Amino acid sequence: MTNTTTNSSNYTNSSSPLLPHKLYTSFYQEPLALVVARLALEVGIALAGLGGNILVIVVIASKRLRSRSSMNSYIMNLAIADLGVLTIIFPIAVMKERIPLNFPLGKFVCLYLIPCVDTFYGASIWLITSIAFQRYMNIVRASVNMHQKTSSHVGFHLAAVWIASFFVVSLPLFFIMAYSDSGQHNFCIPDWRNVKPFEPIYIITLVVFTYVLPLVIISWTYIGIWREIGSSTRWHESRRTSGTTASDSETQRMRENSRAKRILTPIVLTFATCMLPVNIFRLLTYFWRPVLSTFHFWTFYNAMVFITILNSAANPLIYSIVSQDFRRAFMGLIFKRCNVDKNSVYTQMSRVNGSFRGSNTKKDVSFSPQTWPEAKTLKESVI
Repeated sequence: MTNTTTNSSNYTNSSSPLLPHKLYTSFYQEPLALVVARLALEVGIALAGLGGNILVIVVIASKRLRSRSSMNSYIMNLAIADLGVLTIIFPIAVMKERIPLNFPLGKFVCLYLIPCVDTFYGASIWLITSIAFQRYMNIVRASVNMHQKTSSHVGFHLAAVWIASFFVVSLPLFFIMAYSDSGQHNFCIPDWRNVKPFEPIYIITLVVFTYVLPLVIISWTYIGIWREIGSSTRWHESRRTSGTTASDSETQRMRENSRAKRILTPIVLTFATCMLPVNIFRLLTYFWRPVLSTFHFWTFYNAMVFITILNSAANPLIYSIVSQDFRRAFMGLIFKRCNVDKNSVYTQMSRVNGSFRGSNTKKDVSFSPQTWPEAKTLKESVI
């Protein structure tokens, strides 16, 4: 996101020096109150997404979900990718917008680490696509059962997603990232001037890889699942009308299909609506050059950053609202932690009270008159 969204926005023409100062001072400057409000909102969403994705990872890693499907591995990797977007890509994007004339992280980070971070962005999109496709195979192609897949197959697929995201999104940036230090200002930006013909190829490939192809696959799987659930529902309704009772396995499958549709629907809608403006903006930065010099260019850029973090923060919210299994696991984890804290207090109090009672009850106290102290001694002790 930090490089791929604005990779064409750094030059007004190929002969311009590397990011002249006027390129930034001519844009709209937000009032301080608006900057504070916007950043507070973005940070709030990022923190909520951070907590939600961490909760997803903890719930899956601690095996609190009732289902032991390999689908959980895809969801956990999606949470990891979203964490990368929220904790790495988002701060760098804000830093580039707030201090565009000074890159504080140095040349090494600029040339060798900054290109890598966009892998999280590509992986997040393709993990959403993989989840949709695997649910389609599990529902429509019932012979391919997710529970029967070996961990090596799932691990190979997940590795392929991360590797493909790196090669398509991040690897080309290693050849065009440029760091310039003029003494007063230093910049870290993509420099396409020496490989200008490859710029439109990269942008189009990026749009196809991160939006068009995933959207086609997700839409296809969603339509297939919707048709399968519709036909399955009609078939079971006809059996119920004829007086035939559905078996436990058939009833369970209908419930799983319905849950899959409830989870997949908001994920599809969120992805389609959030990523469309980002990719339109990416295409405009190259194929409609006036957008680069528009007065509100950084306003559009900030809107794209906001949409991206919103998409990464929405996934755990979708799971917690739509999936009863995740919701039960979330609540169990939170309330168990509270109960553990309460029980530890109760245990310590019980131990104290128990030791106090034990010291009193174990002591042999005789009430025989022969054991009573003399009146003079008792009087002196009281006084």
